[in-house]
Order: sequence, then C-alpha cells, then structure tokens
Amino acid sequence: MNRFLTRLEGKLLAVQKTNPSANLPYHNNAHMQGVWGICKELLEEEVGDDKPFTGDRDWDMAALMVASLFHDWGHTGGKEPDIMNVLYARQFVADLLEKNGYSIPDHVKKIIDDLIAVTEYPFIRAPRNILEAILRDADSIYATFMNDPVIIMEHLRSEMEVAYGRSISYREMLDGQSKFMMKTEMFTPASRAYWDARIIIFINGLEAYVSSAEGK
Repeated sequence: MNRFLTRLEGKLLAVQKTNPSANLPYHNNAHMQGVWGICKELLEEEVGDDKPFTGDRDWDMAALMVASLFHDWGHTGGKEPDIMNVLYARQFVADLLEKNGYSIPDHVKKIIDDLIAVTEYPFIRAPRNILEAILRDADSIYATFMNDPVIIMEHLRSEMEVAYGRSISYREMLDGQSKFMMKTEMFTPASRAYWDARIIIFINGLEAYVSSAEGK
C-alpha cells in the first residue's frame, strides 16, 4: 500500500479500538481485521491495476478498507437481527466519514455504504459489482481462511445461542454449519477456487473438534 493508504489504515484501526462490540466472541475487531486481510488478497487477484472499479486503484482499496474494518461495528452479538447490526455499522461509518472525511470523495462514500449493506445476513441481495463480491466472499470464508474450528464451534455458537435464546449443542452446530457452508455461494473466481479446495477439509476439522469435545 502507498503512504496515503497506510496512513488511512492506521487512523481507522485507531478508531476501531473504540468499537463497543470489540470483545464479542465472533463479530469483533479480530474478525473485521481478518476480513480486511482477505479483501486485500482478493483485490490483488481479481482487480488488476488497469481495471479499477472506482476508476482509481487506491479508491478501490480505500473503499474495501473502510467497509471491511467497520462492517460489524457495534454488532449486538445476537441480541438484535442482522438488519439492525448492519444499520448501526452503516450509520457509524456515515457519521465517521462526515466528521473526518479522510479525503474520501462522495462517490466512494456511497460505494462504502453499499459494501457494508451487502454483508447483511440472511443475504437479501447478491453483490452488484466486484468490490461487493470481494467483501461478501471475504466475510463468508473468514473462519475457513483462519482454519480454526474454535471460531465456529465456540465463538459463533455462543452468539447464536444469544440469538436463539437457547443452548446449541456441538452436534447441532456442526450439522447446521456444514449445510450452510455446502450451499454458500462464492462470487469471485479466486474465492470459488479456494472454497472448493478447502471446504470439505474444514468441515472435517469441525467434525474432529466436535468428536473430541463430545469425548471429554
């Protein structure tokens, strides 16, 4: 990244430290930073220097940076539906950019808002452009990319228990997540290739984790 993007990232990470949901089990700062890392890799794979979506490669990266680092800002951890979580994040980012600007032009601010909106789950619409496809894919493959079953079986499960208002067994979580992952759609060629190569391996890892936990 160039100097502008490096400085912007530093400023945004400093703001992120004030996130009221920073310490949630799953939808926390580590998740958003992980999604940003995946977005950077996918941007390199999918969008060449000669074909930036915004017309400028720096604005492509800036839009993904802001959206990914704040797409779960203020998440309620299952206490409210995701439509509200996304609205909280969109409003925070709109206020942040209105107050600080960061030299981001208005047309890129609109792209950022649309990027955050496309992460709402259950998914209400498909990505409409390459940047939205990158963020949606990065958000979906986060746990698989980290290759850590704890992220799903402990962290996400605990938030889902809040959402459903009841306990969820390891086996129920495994069955539900396996079905969800097998039908998850990827929207970029790079994500699709990664998903096809890794998803069965990751599900097998979840199965091994559950078997170990049940045996204790």
